[in-house]
Amino acid sequence: MILFNPWPFAPALLLGLCVTIQTVLVTSSSRQPGLAVEPHYYEAGLAWDERQAEERRVAALGWQVEVEVARGDVLVRLLDAAGAPLDGATVEVRALHPARPDRPRAGGLPWRAPGLYGAAVAFDRPGDWELQVDVRRAGERTRRTVRREVSLAPERP
Repeated sequence: MILFNPWPFAPALLLGLCVTIQTVLVTSSSRQPGLAVEPHYYEAGLAWDERQAEERRVAALGWQVEVEVARGDVLVRLLDAAGAPLDGATVEVRALHPARPDRPRAGGLPWRAPGLYGAAVAFDRPGDWELQVDVRRAGERTRRTVRREVSLAPERP
């Protein structure tokens, strides 16, 4: 009488199970919608010294950049060192939600009032948003990155 011994097949079965689990994990994680890569990160790294020099020049000018979110609008207030409004600037914003960094919201913020720039941004989910603000004026440029809480519920008067 010959008996079947399954133990010689156990390592092959375990190895096959391990390969199957790893394949499922890799394919499911690579299909996540929140996967994003910073665009042109290598060039940004190479330009690090230039950006630091730019920030020192702007710090010497004393520009103040204040960012807020109110009722779906992104508002940027620009002031000079004396606290006077800065007009004639080009202001752009890029908004990223941590859950979906692959779907940024970007656009220019037009002038609204002295030193105030703003526009409605199509926020599609509540929570913390990263706002990357780029300000250019008279050959100078400054960038600010801030986090702000966004609520989709209508605000009470």
